[in-house]
Amino acid sequence: MPNPFRHPTDPSDPTDRSDDFGSRLYRTGDLARFLPNGTLQFLGRSDHQVKIRGFRVEPGEVEAALAKHPQVREAAVVVRGDGKDKKLVGYYVAENSLSAADLRAFLKAELPDYMVPSLLVRLDALPLTPSGKVHRDALPAPDEAREPRRAFTAPRNAVEETVAGIWMEVLHLPRIDVHDDFFELGGHSLTATRLIYGVRKAFGIDLPLRTLFAGPTVAALAEAIGEIKKGPAASALPVMRREDLAAEAVLDPAIQCLFTPRPLAGEGPGVRALLLTGATGFLGSFLLHELLRQLPAVRVHALVRGADEAAARGKLVASLEKFGLWDGSFADRIRIVNGDLGKPLLGLPQPEFQRLGEEIDAIYHNGAFVNLFYAYSTLRPANVLGTQEVLRLAALGRVKPVHYVSTTGVFFSAGGPPLDEVGEETPLEAVAGLMGGYAQSKWVAEKLIHLAGERGIPVTVYRPGRIGGHSRTGLGNPDDLVFRILRGSLQLGAAPLLDMEVEMSPVDFVSQALVHLARQPESVGQTFHLVNPRAATWSELLDWLDTLGRPLRRLAWTDWQSELKQAAERSADNVLYPLLPVLTAGESAEDDAHAPHIASGRTQAALAGSGIACPRLDASLLRLYLAH
Repeated sequence: MPNPFRHPTDPSDPTDRSDDFGSRLYRTGDLARFLPNGTLQFLGRSDHQVKIRGFRVEPGEVEAALAKHPQVREAAVVVRGDGKDKKLVGYYVAENSLSAADLRAFLKAELPDYMVPSLLVRLDALPLTPSGKVHRDALPAPDEAREPRRAFTAPRNAVEETVAGIWMEVLHLPRIDVHDDFFELGGHSLTATRLIYGVRKAFGIDLPLRTLFAGPTVAALAEAIGEIKKGPAASALPVMRREDLAAEAVLDPAIQCLFTPRPLAGEGPGVRALLLTGATGFLGSFLLHELLRQLPAVRVHALVRGADEAAARGKLVASLEKFGLWDGSFADRIRIVNGDLGKPLLGLPQPEFQRLGEEIDAIYHNGAFVNLFYAYSTLRPANVLGTQEVLRLAALGRVKPVHYVSTTGVFFSAGGPPLDEVGEETPLEAVAGLMGGYAQSKWVAEKLIHLAGERGIPVTVYRPGRIGGHSRTGLGNPDDLVFRILRGSLQLGAAPLLDMEVEMSPVDFVSQALVHLARQPESVGQTFHLVNPRAATWSELLDWLDTLGRPLRRLAWTDWQSELKQAAERSADNVLYPLLPVLTAGESAEDDAHAPHIASGRTQAALAGSGIACPRLDASLLRLYLAH
């Protein structure tokens, strides 16, 4: 029987076809993939691939994602610029009033960030060739085809004029509105780095990269520059005092424990379904795998944001495959809940939210918007209000226990006396204040969890520290700051001398320990620190590199900064390039937020006899991590 998936090539060429089962499907340069439902999806041509910010991208796949939007009639994607300034530009013809912002939000749920076009341009019609194909060379330059918008606002003073000039140079645009969003105009981490360098040079100030994330417009940046020039204190990352954090922690009075709780542990005889948030993230993928492995009779409802349920499922499967965790036998035990943590009722219609509350027996809340540069106000909808919606779901009908994944960063005190050591019984109020929107949002969210516990909802808090890759496969998060600095130092041939400890726990330990602890009835109402009790020093890491045949010159912090700056001027290939404004700011590697020693006595006692122990970071584990 002929192979039904054989690509229709020239039948006269026997090398491009086969009727034998298991043989090559096609040899034409076409790219395709099998979807979870067995469908073969055509993605484009391998000879059309381009490299954007270090990633290989097939424009045809981006076009297919654009075309999936129900209001998009036609779409085309082209590459503009060259070298490190290459960017994707998407053109679309749409019904009604579909805005570029709405379309961008749709694409972010469909594609990895690096595949989302830097610019989206709406046209009345795509230009065509005489043969009826899209005439890509005739597509207008982005600045010639912007959507109708508010009246143009030109720079209003000398500072805004200088900042706008730097923006135009970095983004290759002929003009900039002072209220344009840098990232909506096509900015990304690399161009943000170039922008901040340009501003520093022009104004002679130490402008933090986080300033751009907090206010990504010419107007906001010019205002921040004015504040910084008034005095050095203005340049610091805003600190929220303990009193301000506590004022944010207000839980909706309607969230109350009105009925008898379900079984308190995660595996009681009445527990048949769980809700997991954040399942497509790094820890979330391993957590989902552990829940399915340790609880074979339980179905997991995974909250995933996608254009539709099929897209959300594909996103989840892709995440599991990325870390070598996907098992086809899991498919029937995973139910996709296509929602959004940052929206009321988790982005679900009221009837569906109600039905979910009736179906599930426990909640593992691991989801969060993670960005170390964004302000608290930006992260609040997903991290704080999203936690409130999770608690609302927990209180709906018979009350469900909530297992909340926090972070040890909620104790990196700033703006007052530092904390030397933090135990699992240490109250959140021990901090004087917190620096950075992410830590602030997690503190407030954890406070909401405690308030829910006081109202009778069974809650348990887990605070991971730094999470490393898998202890056997080495697969992990390539963007971890410690290993990014190590990778960048290896590229540079030199490492900074730092007086610091590196606390890191393999992700398989964290996920196994968390699920095990959640299954114990006595864990309810407790807090656990999922950290490595045996930290390594930075000097030990460098010594291990020596033994692995990767010796590095050891430089004082300021000397290392200088070499890194010089290397960046020659090339943007170093993995630390996007972080240069952070790593080259100031004369010390010390952050204003103090990291205390994190004690984990309660966790170690609770894990005793379970066979779950945290491997120490040593030379062999370092070798495994660096291999990936």
